[in-house]
Amino acid sequence: MRKFPILLFAFMMLACEARLFPQNIIPNAVTDIDGNSYNAVRIGEQVWLAENMRAKRDCEGNALYNYYPDNNPKNVARYGYLYTWPEAKKVCPAGWHLPTNEEWKQLKEYVMSQKQYVCGEDSTNIAKALASQSGWKSCDTSYEWDICNKPGSNNATGFNALPAGDIEGHFGIYARFWTAGDRYGTVIYRSLYYGAGEEYGYYYVSYNAFSVRCVRD
Repeated sequence: MRKFPILLFAFMMLACEARLFPQNIIPNAVTDIDGNSYNAVRIGEQVWLAENMRAKRDCEGNALYNYYPDNNPKNVARYGYLYTWPEAKKVCPAGWHLPTNEEWKQLKEYVMSQKQYVCGEDSTNIAKALASQSGWKSCDTSYEWDICNKPGSNNATGFNALPAGDIEGHFGIYARFWTAGDRYGTVIYRSLYYGAGEEYGYYYVSYNAFSVRCVRD
């Protein structure tokens, strides 16, 4: 009678230790106007960039106003730039676009539907499967679904969400991404928090600066 709980626990831990499927990665999928090359990842029916945008110009060659993560230019190579929402809408290369909130929901729902990406019994605990394996603030937690708990087991999807923070700081704590959706003067963004197991959508004023991930047209 004890075998079932033991097997269930083992499966839950296996899901928390899931590893990336290399066949889903698309190396050098696109190059921006500044010559930066980006890997992409196929997740369900969508193809997402697996890196944050780091272009200084839009597709027409116009300069984009941006910020350094943690106010340090050395962070750009890995974490990309932080963009305000008006700039975020212009930064994606041709053939790609700033995802809508519905496209983010599609990503979330697909990952939630795949047992190998869910940590624990709650299907909303998918943050570890989306988060990068390094860069997150360390923590002392007993919850296996928190991003900061054994971060080496993160990133099963290959999405590689990086905790670049925002214009107010939060480097190593939050991975925040703009969507193309706005409502009543505020903009929807998506967020991962180092001490949580879920991915959330929020509203914020457009003058903050977050990371940008593009999805293929």
